[in-house]
Amino acid sequence: MGKIILTVEGSTVGTVAEGRGIVIAKEVSEQDSGRLIQAYAKSYAGKWKDEADKDRAPTIAEVLEAWFDGIVAGSVAHVLSVEKDAAAKTASAAVSQISVT
Repeated sequence: MGKIILTVEGSTVGTVAEGRGIVIAKEVSEQDSGRLIQAYAKSYAGKWKDEADKDRAPTIAEVLEAWFDGIVAGSVAHVLSVEKDAAAKTASAAVSQISVT
């Protein structure tokens, strides 16, 4: 059995600010772990090159790092989307109606 673990440490809000951190873990079978790695390796095909500038198979560590980078990028994009939506709603609500009689 494998695990995917997210550990948050630092001085952010809630329990993290109190120094306890947060650890979230999900279990995944060995077979499914392999499937995840293979799928992500395929999705990032061409990213890694050898000394002759030819495509090479990535290491498991490289695949996991690329996967993590994608998770972080997606999370940041989501936060920006939420903030932009909230700002747009605030700006729209601040526009007064035009009265025509």
